[in-house]
Amino acid sequence: MNNQQTVLRFLIALLMISGIGKATFAGAGAFGDLFTAGALVAGGNCDGLWAGRVVALIGNPAHAVWGDRWSAGGGYRQLYGVDALQRTWAGGKYRRNHWGVGVAISQFGKRDFYTETVTAICLGLRIRRNVAVGVNLDHLQLAYTPDMPNYAGWAAGLGIIFQPQEQIIVTGAIGEALNSDFIADYRLPGRYQLSGMYSVSAEIQLGASWTKKECDGDLVGLGQRLGLVRHLYFLSAVYFNPARYALGAEIILRGQSVFYTYLSHPDLGGTHYVEFAMGQ
Repeated sequence: MNNQQTVLRFLIALLMISGIGKATFAGAGAFGDLFTAGALVAGGNCDGLWAGRVVALIGNPAHAVWGDRWSAGGGYRQLYGVDALQRTWAGGKYRRNHWGVGVAISQFGKRDFYTETVTAICLGLRIRRNVAVGVNLDHLQLAYTPDMPNYAGWAAGLGIIFQPQEQIIVTGAIGEALNSDFIADYRLPGRYQLSGMYSVSAEIQLGASWTKKECDGDLVGLGQRLGLVRHLYFLSAVYFNPARYALGAEIILRGQSVFYTYLSHPDLGGTHYVEFAMGQ
């Protein structure tokens, strides 16, 4: 790809992420990203498929007290293959009896150019055998080049996990900004998510999700996780508005997982995700 094409793709992607004007800019980049983790993307953004793993903690703090006693992981991507639009994330959680704690850190952008960093602290409580709730407090930081000022803000969220039957998991989450100095007299948009997972068997899980930001339209995803052979799972998803698809694979060996995900886009090309996770 020549330099002009690279610059053009960068400008188009930056405009789509950052938006034009106050309202859309406030939901930009890392703070408004609906596809933080590739494992979630490949399952239709349905965190019920990853109940209790740290990857699900990114969207729902109730996972801090669900599933594995402990879990850790991380990931990397380049949005649309553009170097300046890269993201890295890492996190971990620990559960003891009816309580759980977790932390996740995500950074979007390129150092000394433009970066957005989110640090989330999560606390979960198992209030019944099949019901868990969680809260999170996020610190948001936006930085440009070293000679420009940094900006910061805070956000909070609530999450719930409900398992009405052994084969069904329903999750929900709400995120709202508390304050920020990104833009004077403007509140960062809220985020709402609802998803459900149905386990057909130990090798087949199906999921569906609905996600909405106040400054954007509804995002609906349908996904599945299929065990092809021992230790190997195939994941796929379709999304609407705009229409796109995701394909992924997961390899599990001795409690450790490696994920690869590809997410398409109708205009800007695809995004590749690479992630790992471990737990017990």
